Amino acid sequence: MKNFLKNTILILFIGLLVTVQAPYSFAAVGELNTTFTTNSGTGLSDRVQDLAIQDDGKIVVVGDLTQINGTTSNYIARLNSDGTPDTTFTTNIGTGFDDYTTSVGVQSDGKIVVVGGFTEINGTTSNYIARLNSDGTPDTDFITNIGDGFNSNNYIVVIQDDDKILVGGSFTTIDGNTSQKISRLNSDGTPDTSFNSNINTSFNGNINAIEIQDDGKIVVGGEFTSTSTYIARLNSDGTLDTTFNTNTGDGYDDYVYSLGIQSDGKIIVGGYYSELDGNSINNLSRLNSDGTPDTDFIDNLGVSTIDEEVETIFIQSNDSILLGGYFTNAIYRLDSDGTPDSDFLTNIGDSFNSSVWSIKTTSSGSILVGGGFTSFDGTSVGHIALLYGDLTTPTVSTTSSSSVTTTTATLTGNITATGGESNTERGFNYGLTTSYGSTTNETGTYSSGSFSLNITGLTCATTYHYRAYSTNSAGTGTGSDSTFTTSDCPVSGTVPLFILQAMNQQNQQNTTTPVNNQPTDNQTEVCKPGDLYNTLTGQKCNSNTNTFNFTKNLYYGLRNNDVLELQKYLNTH
Repeated sequence: MKNFLKNTILILFIGLLVTVQAPYSFAAVGELNTTFTTNSGTGLSDRVQDLAIQDDGKIVVVGDLTQINGTTSNYIARLNSDGTPDTTFTTNIGTGFDDYTTSVGVQSDGKIVVVGGFTEINGTTSNYIARLNSDGTPDTDFITNIGDGFNSNNYIVVIQDDDKILVGGSFTTIDGNTSQKISRLNSDGTPDTSFNSNINTSFNGNINAIEIQDDGKIVVGGEFTSTSTYIARLNSDGTLDTTFNTNTGDGYDDYVYSLGIQSDGKIIVGGYYSELDGNSINNLSRLNSDGTPDTDFIDNLGVSTIDEEVETIFIQSNDSILLGGYFTNAIYRLDSDGTPDSDFLTNIGDSFNSSVWSIKTTSSGSILVGGGFTSFDGTSVGHIALLYGDLTTPTVSTTSSSSVTTTTATLTGNITATGGESNTERGFNYGLTTSYGSTTNETGTYSSGSFSLNITGLTCATTYHYRAYSTNSAGTGTGSDSTFTTSDCPVSGTVPLFILQAMNQQNQQNTTTPVNNQPTDNQTEVCKPGDLYNTLTGQKCNSNTNTFNFTKNLYYGLRNNDVLELQKYLNTH
Protein backbone atom coordinates (compact mmCIF):
# COMPACT_ATOMS: atom_id res chain seq x y z
CA MET A 1 0.00 0.00 0.00
CA LYS A 2 2.85 2.36 0.87
CA ASN A 3 4.55 1.66 -2.46
CA PHE A 4 1.27 2.25 -4.29
CA LEU A 5 0.84 5.64 -2.60
CA LYS A 6 4.47 6.53 -3.24
CA ASN A 7 4.20 5.64 -6.94
CA THR A 8 0.89 7.51 -7.27
CA ILE A 9 2.38 10.65 -5.75
CA LEU A 10 5.44 10.33 -7.99
CA ILE A 11 3.29 10.00 -11.09
CA LEU A 12 1.20 13.02 -10.09
CA PHE A 13 4.37 15.03 -9.46
CA ILE A 14 5.86 14.09 -12.82
CA GLY A 15 2.56 14.94 -14.52
CA LEU A 16 2.53 18.34 -12.86
CA LEU A 17 6.15 18.92 -13.85
CA VAL A 18 5.44 18.06 -17.47
CA THR A 19 2.41 20.35 -17.48
CA VAL A 20 4.39 23.26 -16.07
CA GLN A 21 7.25 22.78 -18.51
CA ALA A 22 5.13 22.24 -21.62
CA PRO A 23 6.26 24.43 -24.52
CA TYR A 24 4.41 27.64 -25.26
CA SER A 25 1.60 26.81 -27.71
CA PHE A 26 1.05 28.80 -30.86
CA ALA A 27 -1.38 28.88 -33.77
CA ALA A 28 -0.47 27.09 -36.98
CA VAL A 29 0.10 29.01 -40.19
CA GLY A 30 -3.24 29.63 -41.92
CA GLU A 31 -5.37 29.61 -38.77
CA LEU A 32 -7.60 32.59 -37.99
CA ASN A 33 -6.46 35.30 -35.59
CA THR A 34 -9.72 35.65 -33.67
CA THR A 35 -8.52 38.67 -31.66
CA PHE A 36 -8.20 40.70 -34.87
CA THR A 37 -11.67 39.54 -35.93
CA THR A 38 -13.16 40.54 -32.58
CA ASN A 39 -11.49 43.95 -32.70
CA SER A 40 -12.83 44.73 -36.17
CA GLY A 41 -16.42 44.25 -34.99
CA THR A 42 -18.75 43.79 -37.95
CA GLY A 43 -15.84 44.63 -40.24
CA LEU A 44 -16.51 46.06 -43.69
CA SER A 45 -19.98 46.18 -45.20
CA ASP A 46 -19.06 44.86 -48.67
CA ARG A 47 -16.26 43.42 -50.77
CA VAL A 48 -12.67 44.52 -50.16
CA GLN A 49 -10.83 44.78 -53.47
CA ASP A 50 -7.41 45.84 -52.21
CA LEU A 51 -5.36 46.34 -49.03
CA ALA A 52 -2.28 48.38 -48.18
CA ILE A 53 -0.27 48.16 -44.96
CA GLN A 54 1.39 51.40 -43.87
CA ASP A 55 4.79 51.60 -42.18
CA ASP A 56 3.07 52.10 -38.82
CA GLY A 57 1.07 48.88 -39.33
CA LYS A 58 -2.25 50.57 -40.06
CA ILE A 59 -4.33 48.94 -42.80
CA VAL A 60 -6.01 50.87 -45.64
CA VAL A 61 -8.86 49.01 -47.37
CA VAL A 62 -10.69 49.92 -50.58
CA GLY A 63 -13.52 48.32 -52.53
CA ASP A 64 -17.30 48.29 -52.55
CA LEU A 65 -17.66 48.97 -48.82
CA THR A 66 -19.68 51.86 -47.45
CA GLN A 67 -19.32 51.15 -43.72
CA ILE A 68 -16.76 49.99 -41.20
CA ASN A 69 -18.18 48.41 -38.05
CA GLY A 70 -21.50 50.12 -38.76
CA THR A 71 -20.07 53.61 -39.32
CA THR A 72 -20.32 55.26 -42.75
CA SER A 73 -17.02 55.23 -44.61
CA ASN A 74 -17.61 55.40 -48.34
CA TYR A 75 -15.40 53.07 -50.42
CA ILE A 76 -12.34 53.42 -48.17
CA ALA A 77 -11.53 52.80 -44.51
CA ARG A 78 -8.55 52.30 -42.25
CA LEU A 79 -7.99 49.87 -39.40
CA ASN A 80 -5.36 49.99 -36.70
CA SER A 81 -2.88 47.13 -36.71
CA ASP A 82 -4.94 45.24 -34.11
CA GLY A 83 -8.09 45.39 -36.26
CA THR A 84 -9.90 48.21 -34.47
CA PRO A 85 -11.37 50.86 -36.80
CA ASP A 86 -9.39 54.10 -37.15
CA THR A 87 -12.24 56.49 -36.41
CA THR A 88 -10.13 59.62 -36.94
CA PHE A 89 -9.39 58.54 -40.51
CA THR A 90 -13.10 57.88 -41.09
CA THR A 91 -13.90 61.41 -39.94
CA ASN A 92 -11.17 63.02 -42.04
CA ILE A 93 -12.24 61.50 -45.37
CA GLY A 94 -15.56 63.34 -45.06
CA THR A 95 -18.10 61.94 -47.53
CA GLY A 96 -15.39 59.76 -49.06
CA PHE A 97 -15.68 58.63 -52.69
CA ASP A 98 -18.83 58.70 -54.79
CA ASP A 99 -18.29 55.23 -56.31
CA TYR A 100 -16.26 52.04 -55.91
CA THR A 101 -12.49 51.93 -55.43
CA THR A 102 -10.27 49.15 -56.80
CA SER A 103 -6.66 49.64 -55.74
CA VAL A 104 -4.55 51.55 -53.21
CA GLY A 105 -0.85 52.36 -52.78
CA VAL A 106 1.12 54.26 -50.14
CA GLN A 107 3.98 56.62 -51.03
CA SER A 108 7.12 56.97 -48.91
CA ASP A 109 5.77 60.07 -47.15
CA GLY A 110 2.64 58.18 -46.06
CA LYS A 111 0.29 59.72 -48.61
CA ILE A 112 -2.35 57.31 -49.94
CA VAL A 113 -3.10 57.00 -53.68
CA VAL A 114 -6.47 55.48 -54.60
CA VAL A 115 -7.92 54.52 -57.99
CA GLY A 116 -11.28 53.14 -59.10
CA GLY A 117 -14.57 54.05 -60.73
CA PHE A 118 -15.21 57.28 -58.81
CA THR A 119 -15.21 60.87 -60.02
CA GLU A 120 -15.34 62.68 -56.66
CA ILE A 121 -13.59 62.67 -53.29
CA ASN A 122 -15.43 64.43 -50.46
CA GLY A 123 -17.51 66.35 -53.02
CA THR A 124 -14.55 67.56 -55.11
CA THR A 125 -14.03 66.34 -58.69
CA SER A 126 -11.13 63.91 -59.00
CA ASN A 127 -11.57 61.61 -61.97
CA TYR A 128 -10.73 57.97 -61.24
CA ILE A 129 -7.70 58.78 -59.09
CA ALA A 130 -7.16 60.73 -55.86
CA ARG A 131 -4.66 61.11 -53.08
CA LEU A 132 -5.23 61.40 -49.36
CA ASN A 133 -2.85 62.81 -46.80
CA SER A 134 -1.66 60.34 -44.20
CA ASP A 135 -4.47 61.38 -41.83
CA GLY A 136 -7.19 60.77 -44.46
CA THR A 137 -7.86 64.34 -45.54
CA PRO A 138 -7.99 64.81 -49.35
CA ASP A 139 -4.80 66.16 -50.94
CA THR A 140 -6.09 69.14 -52.93
CA ASP A 141 -2.70 69.87 -54.53
CA PHE A 142 -2.73 66.40 -56.10
CA ILE A 143 -6.23 67.01 -57.47
CA THR A 144 -4.95 70.20 -59.12
CA ASN A 145 -1.88 68.46 -60.55
CA ILE A 146 -3.78 65.63 -62.28
CA GLY A 147 -5.85 68.18 -64.22
CA ASP A 148 -8.79 66.44 -65.88
CA GLY A 149 -7.56 63.09 -64.59
CA PHE A 150 -8.48 59.91 -66.47
CA ASN A 151 -11.39 59.44 -68.83
CA SER A 152 -12.42 55.98 -67.59
CA ASN A 153 -12.00 53.41 -64.83
CA ASN A 154 -8.72 52.44 -63.20
CA TYR A 155 -8.10 48.92 -61.88
CA ILE A 156 -4.57 48.92 -60.47
CA VAL A 157 -2.12 51.40 -58.94
CA VAL A 158 1.51 50.62 -58.10
CA ILE A 159 3.99 53.00 -56.42
CA GLN A 160 7.56 52.91 -57.74
CA ASP A 161 10.58 53.23 -55.45
CA ASP A 162 10.94 56.86 -56.58
CA ASP A 163 7.26 57.48 -55.66
CA LYS A 164 6.15 57.77 -59.27
CA ILE A 165 2.68 56.29 -59.77
CA LEU A 166 1.83 53.59 -62.32
CA VAL A 167 -1.85 53.21 -63.16
CA GLY A 168 -3.62 50.57 -65.27
CA GLY A 169 -7.23 50.39 -66.38
CA SER A 170 -9.67 50.92 -69.24
CA PHE A 171 -8.86 54.62 -69.88
CA THR A 172 -7.38 56.08 -73.04
CA THR A 173 -6.32 59.56 -71.83
CA ILE A 174 -4.79 61.30 -68.83
CA ASP A 175 -5.54 65.03 -68.54
CA GLY A 176 -6.68 64.98 -72.17
CA ASN A 177 -3.50 63.39 -73.57
CA THR A 178 -3.35 59.88 -75.04
CA SER A 179 -2.00 57.15 -72.81
CA GLN A 180 -3.94 54.00 -73.52
CA LYS A 181 -4.68 51.58 -70.63
CA ILE A 182 -1.49 52.38 -68.71
CA SER A 183 -0.03 55.69 -67.56
CA ARG A 184 2.56 57.04 -65.20
CA LEU A 185 2.32 60.11 -62.99
CA ASN A 186 5.12 61.92 -61.26
CA SER A 187 5.14 61.72 -57.46
CA ASP A 188 3.11 64.96 -57.20
CA GLY A 189 0.40 63.76 -59.62
CA THR A 190 1.52 65.58 -62.75
CA PRO A 191 1.52 63.26 -65.79
CA ASP A 192 4.87 61.77 -66.84
CA THR A 193 4.56 62.93 -70.45
CA SER A 194 7.67 61.10 -71.70
CA PHE A 195 6.49 57.70 -70.41
CA ASN A 196 2.94 58.29 -71.57
CA SER A 197 4.09 59.29 -75.07
CA ASN A 198 6.00 56.02 -75.34
CA ILE A 199 2.88 54.08 -74.38
CA ASN A 200 0.57 56.03 -76.71
CA THR A 201 -1.85 53.43 -78.18
CA SER A 202 0.21 50.29 -77.47
CA PHE A 203 -2.56 48.39 -75.70
CA ASN A 204 -6.00 47.60 -77.11
CA GLY A 205 -7.51 46.11 -73.95
CA ASN A 206 -7.71 46.74 -70.21
CA ILE A 207 -4.68 46.38 -67.96
CA ASN A 208 -5.54 44.58 -64.72
CA ALA A 209 -2.14 43.89 -63.14
CA ILE A 210 1.26 45.64 -62.90
CA GLU A 211 4.48 44.44 -61.28
CA ILE A 212 7.87 46.21 -61.25
CA GLN A 213 11.06 44.17 -61.54
CA ASP A 214 14.27 44.99 -59.66
CA ASP A 215 15.79 46.32 -62.90
CA GLY A 216 12.90 48.78 -63.33
CA LYS A 217 11.17 46.89 -66.14
CA ILE A 218 7.39 46.72 -65.85
CA VAL A 219 5.36 43.53 -66.35
CA VAL A 220 1.69 44.05 -67.19
CA GLY A 221 -1.23 41.66 -67.55
CA GLY A 222 -4.76 42.16 -68.74
CA GLU A 223 -7.20 41.82 -71.59
CA PHE A 224 -5.10 43.08 -74.52
CA THR A 225 -3.88 41.24 -77.63
CA SER A 226 -2.11 44.02 -79.54
CA THR A 227 1.46 43.83 -78.17
CA SER A 228 1.27 40.17 -77.16
CA THR A 229 -1.55 38.08 -75.81
CA TYR A 230 -2.62 39.15 -72.31
CA ILE A 231 0.89 39.69 -70.92
CA ALA A 232 3.71 42.07 -71.86
CA ARG A 233 6.78 43.77 -70.49
CA LEU A 234 7.79 47.41 -70.79
CA ASN A 235 11.17 48.98 -70.35
CA SER A 236 11.36 51.52 -67.53
CA ASP A 237 10.68 54.37 -69.98
CA GLY A 238 7.45 52.82 -71.26
CA THR A 239 8.77 51.37 -74.52
CA LEU A 240 7.93 47.73 -75.27
CA ASP A 241 10.39 44.98 -74.36
CA THR A 242 10.03 43.14 -77.66
CA THR A 243 12.33 40.25 -76.69
CA PHE A 244 10.19 39.32 -73.70
CA ASN A 245 7.02 39.60 -75.73
CA THR A 246 8.48 37.28 -78.38
CA ASN A 247 9.58 34.73 -75.75
CA THR A 248 6.06 34.30 -74.39
CA GLY A 249 5.16 32.72 -77.73
CA ASP A 250 1.42 32.55 -78.22
CA GLY A 251 0.96 33.81 -74.67
CA TYR A 252 -2.31 33.08 -72.90
CA ASP A 253 -5.69 32.23 -74.36
CA ASP A 254 -7.66 34.43 -71.93
CA TYR A 255 -7.43 37.20 -69.37
CA VAL A 256 -4.60 37.78 -66.85
CA TYR A 257 -5.71 39.29 -63.54
CA SER A 258 -2.69 39.03 -61.22
CA LEU A 259 1.10 38.94 -61.21
CA GLY A 260 3.91 38.28 -58.73
CA ILE A 261 7.70 38.35 -59.12
CA GLN A 262 9.97 36.02 -57.13
CA SER A 263 13.47 36.95 -55.94
CA ASP A 264 15.10 35.18 -58.92
CA GLY A 265 13.03 37.25 -61.36
CA LYS A 266 10.58 34.49 -62.28
CA ILE A 267 7.04 35.73 -62.87
CA ILE A 268 3.92 34.11 -61.41
CA VAL A 269 0.86 34.74 -63.59
CA GLY A 270 -2.73 34.27 -62.44
CA GLY A 271 -5.97 34.75 -64.30
CA TYR A 272 -8.78 32.95 -66.04
CA TYR A 273 -7.10 31.00 -68.83
CA SER A 274 -6.54 27.40 -69.87
CA GLU A 275 -3.46 27.63 -72.11
CA LEU A 276 0.05 29.10 -72.17
CA ASP A 277 1.79 29.10 -75.55
CA GLY A 278 -0.53 26.35 -76.71
CA ASN A 279 -0.02 24.08 -73.67
CA SER A 280 -2.81 23.25 -71.25
CA ILE A 281 -2.53 25.02 -67.88
CA ASN A 282 -5.39 26.27 -65.73
CA ASN A 283 -5.34 29.78 -64.27
CA LEU A 284 -1.82 29.73 -62.82
CA SER A 285 1.64 29.47 -64.38
CA ARG A 286 5.20 30.76 -64.16
CA LEU A 287 7.44 32.42 -66.72
CA ASN A 288 11.21 32.54 -66.56
CA SER A 289 12.68 36.01 -66.24
CA ASP A 290 13.08 36.23 -70.04
CA GLY A 291 9.41 35.41 -70.67
CA THR A 292 9.73 31.76 -71.65
CA PRO A 293 7.31 29.34 -69.92
CA ASP A 294 8.69 27.50 -66.85
CA THR A 295 7.65 23.89 -67.48
CA ASP A 296 9.08 22.66 -64.15
CA PHE A 297 6.62 24.85 -62.28
CA ILE A 298 3.73 23.43 -64.25
CA ASP A 299 4.89 19.89 -63.42
CA ASN A 300 5.23 20.71 -59.69
CA LEU A 301 1.81 22.30 -59.54
CA GLY A 302 0.21 19.12 -60.84
CA VAL A 303 -3.47 18.59 -60.19
CA SER A 304 -4.36 21.46 -57.91
CA THR A 305 -7.43 23.20 -56.57
CA ILE A 306 -6.84 26.25 -58.82
CA ASP A 307 -10.06 25.49 -60.68
CA GLU A 308 -11.24 29.08 -61.12
CA GLU A 309 -9.70 32.49 -61.69
CA VAL A 310 -6.81 33.82 -59.62
CA GLU A 311 -7.49 37.41 -58.57
CA THR A 312 -4.41 38.13 -56.47
CA ILE A 313 -0.86 36.85 -55.92
CA PHE A 314 1.48 37.69 -53.07
CA ILE A 315 5.09 36.50 -52.94
CA GLN A 316 6.35 35.94 -49.39
CA SER A 317 9.91 36.70 -48.29
CA ASN A 318 10.90 33.03 -48.73
CA ASP A 319 9.37 33.03 -52.25
CA SER A 320 6.36 30.98 -51.18
CA ILE A 321 3.32 31.93 -53.25
CA LEU A 322 -0.01 33.01 -51.75
CA LEU A 323 -2.98 32.95 -54.10
CA GLY A 324 -6.48 34.35 -53.78
CA GLY A 325 -9.49 34.19 -56.04
CA TYR A 326 -12.68 32.35 -56.92
CA PHE A 327 -11.21 28.82 -56.80
CA THR A 328 -12.01 26.20 -54.16
CA ASN A 329 -11.12 27.48 -50.65
CA ALA A 330 -10.43 30.96 -52.17
CA ILE A 331 -6.87 31.00 -50.72
CA TYR A 332 -3.94 28.69 -51.35
CA ARG A 333 -0.21 28.53 -50.76
CA LEU A 334 2.53 26.98 -52.87
CA ASP A 335 6.18 26.41 -52.08
CA SER A 336 8.58 28.51 -54.13
CA ASP A 337 8.84 25.83 -56.83
CA GLY A 338 5.07 25.49 -57.26
CA THR A 339 4.53 22.46 -55.04
CA PRO A 340 1.25 22.80 -53.11
CA ASP A 341 1.66 23.45 -49.37
CA SER A 342 -0.50 20.65 -47.97
CA ASP A 343 -0.09 21.79 -44.34
CA PHE A 344 -1.49 25.21 -45.17
CA LEU A 345 -4.46 23.62 -46.93
CA THR A 346 -5.14 21.49 -43.85
CA ASN A 347 -4.86 24.42 -41.44
CA ILE A 348 -7.33 26.68 -43.23
CA GLY A 349 -10.08 24.08 -42.73
CA ASP A 350 -13.24 25.15 -44.56
CA SER A 351 -11.47 28.42 -45.41
CA PHE A 352 -13.40 31.37 -46.86
CA ASN A 353 -16.97 31.10 -48.07
CA SER A 354 -16.40 33.40 -51.04
CA SER A 355 -13.71 35.07 -53.15
CA VAL A 356 -10.39 36.52 -52.01
CA TRP A 357 -9.29 39.71 -53.82
CA SER A 358 -6.22 40.92 -51.93
CA ILE A 359 -3.48 39.36 -49.79
CA LYS A 360 -0.64 41.11 -47.95
CA THR A 361 1.63 40.12 -45.06
CA THR A 362 2.33 42.18 -41.95
CA SER A 363 5.77 42.94 -40.52
CA SER A 364 5.36 39.96 -38.18
CA GLY A 365 4.53 37.60 -41.06
CA SER A 366 0.77 37.34 -40.46
CA ILE A 367 -1.37 37.02 -43.59
CA LEU A 368 -3.91 39.79 -44.16
CA VAL A 369 -6.78 38.91 -46.49
CA GLY A 370 -9.59 40.95 -48.04
CA GLY A 371 -12.40 39.96 -50.38
CA GLY A 372 -16.02 39.12 -50.87
CA PHE A 373 -16.19 36.53 -48.07
CA THR A 374 -18.14 36.78 -44.83
CA SER A 375 -16.80 33.75 -42.94
CA PHE A 376 -13.62 31.76 -42.44
CA ASP A 377 -13.77 28.12 -41.37
CA GLY A 378 -17.21 28.75 -39.90
CA THR A 379 -16.34 32.00 -38.07
CA SER A 380 -18.00 35.25 -39.19
CA VAL A 381 -15.57 37.81 -40.61
CA GLY A 382 -16.55 41.07 -42.32
CA HIS A 383 -14.67 40.90 -45.63
CA ILE A 384 -11.29 41.09 -43.89
CA ALA A 385 -9.34 38.53 -41.88
CA LEU A 386 -5.91 38.05 -40.36
CA LEU A 387 -4.39 34.57 -40.53
CA TYR A 388 -1.37 33.41 -38.58
CA GLY A 389 1.81 33.27 -40.63
CA ASP A 390 4.94 31.19 -40.34
CA LEU A 391 6.43 31.41 -36.87
CA THR A 392 9.88 32.99 -36.76
CA THR A 393 12.11 34.37 -34.04
CA PRO A 394 11.35 37.98 -33.06
CA THR A 395 13.05 40.93 -34.73
CA VAL A 396 14.56 43.24 -32.14
CA SER A 397 16.55 46.48 -32.18
CA THR A 398 18.79 47.89 -29.45
CA THR A 399 17.66 51.49 -29.11
CA SER A 400 19.43 53.52 -26.42
CA SER A 401 20.78 53.91 -22.90
CA SER A 402 19.73 56.75 -20.59
CA SER A 403 19.82 57.94 -16.98
CA VAL A 404 23.32 56.55 -16.64
CA THR A 405 24.89 57.08 -13.18
CA THR A 406 27.93 55.61 -11.45
CA THR A 407 26.09 52.34 -10.71
CA THR A 408 22.81 52.32 -12.68
CA ALA A 409 21.42 52.77 -16.19
CA THR A 410 18.14 52.50 -18.12
CA LEU A 411 18.28 50.46 -21.33
CA THR A 412 15.70 50.68 -24.14
CA GLY A 413 14.96 48.25 -26.97
CA ASN A 414 12.22 47.70 -29.53
CA ILE A 415 10.43 44.57 -30.72
CA THR A 416 9.89 45.46 -34.37
CA ALA A 417 8.29 42.10 -35.24
CA THR A 418 7.03 39.45 -32.84
CA GLY A 419 7.70 36.56 -35.23
CA GLY A 420 4.05 35.61 -35.54
CA GLU A 421 2.98 35.24 -31.91
CA SER A 422 3.13 37.06 -28.59
CA ASN A 423 6.59 37.14 -27.04
CA THR A 424 7.01 35.63 -23.58
CA GLU A 425 10.29 37.19 -22.43
CA ARG A 426 12.23 40.32 -23.26
CA GLY A 427 15.24 42.03 -21.79
CA PHE A 428 18.91 42.91 -22.19
CA ASN A 429 22.24 41.12 -22.09
CA TYR A 430 25.06 43.29 -20.73
CA GLY A 431 28.66 43.04 -19.59
CA LEU A 432 32.22 44.24 -20.12
CA THR A 433 32.58 42.48 -23.49
CA THR A 434 30.31 41.26 -26.29
CA SER A 435 30.14 37.96 -24.43
CA TYR A 436 27.97 39.92 -21.94
CA GLY A 437 27.50 37.57 -18.97
CA SER A 438 24.67 39.41 -17.21
CA THR A 439 20.97 39.65 -18.06
CA THR A 440 18.01 41.72 -16.92
CA ASN A 441 14.59 40.65 -18.17
CA GLU A 442 10.86 40.45 -17.66
CA THR A 443 8.35 37.72 -18.53
CA GLY A 444 4.76 38.04 -19.68
CA THR A 445 2.86 38.49 -22.95
CA TYR A 446 4.37 41.11 -25.25
CA SER A 447 3.55 42.53 -28.67
CA SER A 448 5.73 44.72 -30.86
CA GLY A 449 6.90 48.05 -29.48
CA SER A 450 9.46 49.78 -27.30
CA PHE A 451 10.44 48.59 -23.81
CA SER A 452 12.88 49.76 -21.10
CA LEU A 453 14.49 48.10 -18.09
CA ASN A 454 16.79 49.40 -15.34
CA ILE A 455 20.07 47.75 -14.36
CA THR A 456 21.94 48.29 -11.09
CA GLY A 457 25.17 47.22 -9.43
CA LEU A 458 27.42 48.68 -12.11
CA THR A 459 31.00 49.92 -11.62
CA CYS A 460 31.77 53.60 -11.98
CA ALA A 461 33.81 54.93 -14.93
CA THR A 462 33.36 51.66 -16.84
CA THR A 463 32.24 50.94 -20.40
CA TYR A 464 29.54 48.28 -20.77
CA HIS A 465 28.31 46.42 -23.84
CA TYR A 466 24.58 45.64 -24.11
CA ARG A 467 21.95 44.35 -26.53
CA ALA A 468 18.17 43.91 -26.45
CA TYR A 469 16.50 40.53 -26.93
CA SER A 470 13.01 39.01 -27.06
CA THR A 471 11.79 35.42 -27.08
CA ASN A 472 8.88 33.45 -28.51
CA SER A 473 8.40 29.70 -28.92
CA ALA A 474 10.51 29.71 -32.11
CA GLY A 475 13.55 31.14 -30.32
CA THR A 476 15.23 34.38 -29.33
CA GLY A 477 15.95 37.39 -31.50
CA THR A 478 18.65 39.87 -30.51
CA GLY A 479 19.46 43.44 -31.40
CA SER A 480 22.87 44.79 -32.33
CA ASP A 481 25.57 45.52 -29.76
CA SER A 482 25.81 48.98 -28.24
CA THR A 483 27.77 50.56 -25.38
CA PHE A 484 27.46 53.07 -22.57
CA THR A 485 29.93 54.32 -19.94
CA THR A 486 29.00 54.86 -16.32
CA SER A 487 29.71 58.19 -14.65
CA ASP A 488 33.11 59.02 -13.13
CA CYS A 489 33.84 57.59 -9.73
CA PRO A 490 32.96 59.88 -6.80
CA VAL A 491 35.74 61.86 -5.07
CA SER A 492 37.12 59.91 -2.10
CA GLY A 493 39.36 60.86 0.83
CA THR A 494 39.40 63.51 3.54
CA VAL A 495 39.57 67.14 2.47
CA PRO A 496 42.11 69.13 4.53
CA LEU A 497 40.49 71.66 6.85
CA PHE A 498 42.06 74.74 5.28
CA ILE A 499 40.60 73.80 1.83
CA LEU A 500 37.12 73.40 3.27
CA GLN A 501 37.48 76.73 5.08
CA ALA A 502 38.53 78.46 1.87
CA MET A 503 35.62 76.98 -0.05
CA ASN A 504 33.16 77.90 2.70
CA GLN A 505 34.51 81.43 2.96
CA GLN A 506 34.22 81.94 -0.78
CA ASN A 507 30.66 80.61 -0.83
CA GLN A 508 29.66 82.97 1.95
CA GLN A 509 31.34 86.09 0.61
CA ASN A 510 31.06 85.38 -3.12
CA THR A 511 33.96 87.82 -3.60
CA THR A 512 37.66 87.61 -4.29
CA THR A 513 38.55 88.76 -0.75
CA PRO A 514 41.64 86.89 0.50
CA VAL A 515 40.94 84.15 3.00
CA ASN A 516 43.13 84.33 6.08
CA ASN A 517 43.36 80.67 6.92
CA GLN A 518 46.80 79.72 5.67
CA PRO A 519 48.87 77.06 7.48
CA THR A 520 50.79 78.32 10.49
CA ASP A 521 54.58 78.51 10.46
CA ASN A 522 54.94 75.51 12.70
CA GLN A 523 53.02 73.20 10.33
CA THR A 524 55.39 70.77 8.63
CA GLU A 525 55.31 70.32 4.91
CA VAL A 526 55.05 66.60 4.25
CA CYS A 527 54.96 64.85 0.88
CA LYS A 528 54.29 61.10 0.86
CA PRO A 529 55.28 59.02 -2.19
CA GLY A 530 52.72 59.59 -4.97
CA ASP A 531 51.22 62.77 -3.45
CA LEU A 532 50.43 65.61 -5.82
CA TYR A 533 50.05 68.22 -3.05
CA ASN A 534 51.41 68.77 0.40
CA THR A 535 48.71 67.75 2.87
CA LEU A 536 49.24 70.88 4.97
CA THR A 537 50.20 73.73 2.67
CA GLY A 538 48.67 72.70 -0.62
CA GLN A 539 52.04 73.24 -2.32
CA LYS A 540 52.83 70.95 -5.26
CA CYS A 541 55.02 68.03 -4.21
CA ASN A 542 56.47 67.54 -7.66
CA SER A 543 57.26 70.60 -9.73
CA ASN A 544 57.17 68.46 -12.89
CA THR A 545 53.47 67.66 -12.55
CA ASN A 546 51.32 69.74 -14.84
CA THR A 547 48.73 70.54 -12.20
CA PHE A 548 47.36 73.57 -10.45
CA ASN A 549 48.83 74.88 -7.19
CA PHE A 550 46.07 75.12 -4.64
CA THR A 551 48.02 77.54 -2.43
CA LYS A 552 47.50 80.39 -4.87
CA ASN A 553 43.80 79.80 -4.93
CA LEU A 554 43.35 79.76 -1.20
CA TYR A 555 43.42 83.54 -1.21
CA TYR A 556 40.35 83.63 -3.44
CA GLY A 557 38.55 80.40 -2.64
CA LEU A 558 38.33 77.49 -5.05
CA ARG A 559 36.98 78.38 -8.49
CA ASN A 560 34.79 76.10 -10.62
CA ASN A 561 37.58 75.26 -13.03
CA ASP A 562 39.72 74.01 -10.12
CA VAL A 563 37.33 71.15 -9.29
CA LEU A 564 39.26 68.71 -11.46
CA GLU A 565 42.49 69.57 -9.66
CA LEU A 566 40.78 69.04 -6.33
CA GLN A 567 39.63 65.63 -7.49
CA LYS A 568 43.19 64.73 -8.47
CA TYR A 569 44.39 65.78 -5.04
CA LEU A 570 41.73 63.91 -3.12
CA ASN A 571 42.10 60.69 -5.11
CA THR A 572 45.69 60.39 -3.87
CA HIS A 573 44.85 60.78 -0.17
